[in-house]
Amino acid sequence: MVGIRHFSTEARLTRATQRLIHITEKEGPESAVSLARAADNFGKFLATNAVLTASEFGALATGRQEMVSLFAQTRSSLNSIAFPDPRLQLKRLAPGEVRVEVRARFRFDVPGEGMMQDSGVADLLWRKTSDGWRLVNAELSLQESDLPAAAFP
Repeated sequence: MVGIRHFSTEARLTRATQRLIHITEKEGPESAVSLARAADNFGKFLATNAVLTASEFGALATGRQEMVSLFAQTRSSLNSIAFPDPRLQLKRLAPGEVRVEVRARFRFDVPGEGMMQDSGVADLLWRKTSDGWRLVNAELSLQESDLPAAAFP
């Protein structure tokens, strides 16, 4: 019954979360068209009332448009963005509601400052809507890391 598992809620949201991570990653300079395409693809995962918060700062963006704008602004200000080996853990909260915890190391190349790397957690709340599964809430937090710099490929 491989086909049934492939179409399960958990399988769908694992793939959606992996695609969202992939869309967020950036390997180097990109054209305005590539940036716009990435922002548009990112926005397709979001509910219209989606909220992005950071545990250390509070609300960063509310609503799809504001989150897409922040995504594009952040992406354009960094030379590269990488999330090597993210780990996902899913938990069904209720029918039509699933929380995905993403634990990942991250590496950002900041112009003029060099490489910034650490690890963090993204707590993503997916909800089934009439348009399919949409991300309604994302909370980001840094994680204390004992990983040496050499642990980052």
